[in-house]
Amino acid sequence: MYKKYNFPRFEQNSERVKLIWDSTGSGKADKATVFADGFNRAEDGIAAGVLARKEVFTSPVSRTCICSRIPRNANQADVKESLATGFGIHVQFIGHDLHGLRIGPDGKLYMSIGDRGLNITTKEGRKLFYPDTGCVLRCDRDGSNLEVVHSGLRNPQELAFDDYGKPVHLR
Repeated sequence: MYKKYNFPRFEQNSERVKLIWDSTGSGKADKATVFADGFNRAEDGIAAGVLARKEVFTSPVSRTCICSRIPRNANQADVKESLATGFGIHVQFIGHDLHGLRIGPDGKLYMSIGDRGLNITTKEGRKLFYPDTGCVLRCDRDGSNLEVVHSGLRNPQELAFDDYGKPVHLR
């Protein structure tokens, strides 16, 4: 559809994840570098979620970052590893993509997908098929045990948790 209606701009420029840090200890960022790029396929949608967690860093000099992209999810700078594939199975409004990355109170990784839907076979071989609805999902940090927590949503974006640890979507 993008090519049919001549939207080449979706593939002209790559979105980037930049690493910004304070190298002098002054309290102000003074260094920046491109951490990951090459996200310029029309079907990938918008990179609407980036999550970096200090406790998952394997050493003081390595960095781990999860970037939500469809149909693939979770890219790391040195090693690009997909946690799951099959997000965004049809064209929808721009921004109805994969986003809402958050570590929940249960220690699991939560994310949301707009009504571009999903068709995923999990690492354990289970089928998750929600073709025309938005969902909130969660998985272990390595992508295992992926499951749908909520469905029937239009475009959940930012996630929050209530006093009982249940996910709620803000938008």
